[in-house]
Amino acid sequence: MSKTQNRSLIKLIDAFGIEHHLAATAGKTILDIAVENSVEMAHSCGGMGSCGTCRIRLHADLGPIPAIEGVEAEMAIDRGFLPDERLSCQIEIPSREILWTVEALGKFDEAEN
Repeated sequence: MSKTQNRSLIKLIDAFGIEHHLAATAGKTILDIAVENSVEMAHSCGGMGSCGTCRIRLHADLGPIPAIEGVEAEMAIDRGFLPDERLSCQIEIPSREILWTVEALGKFDEAEN
């Protein structure tokens, strides 16, 4: 008996405008996947949803996007996020197949690079 492989993918455009095609593992966040693949994405608070530096623009080419809730919803209201703006640290990859396009909006401080 063979297992069906989840072929979920994220097309991630990093903070420097470089496009990456990454396998998306169910249960991990978009930020987790970026960090595991050495993709440059700002994240000052370590994925706690308190800094807003991992802000992204998210588009679903295939599959649902989880609803915004909790700390992410509060941040979105406080900072006036547009409807397609989310926090990469708060969005878990669902168990069903997806194809999402993600654009990092958080920029690195020029002095750090």
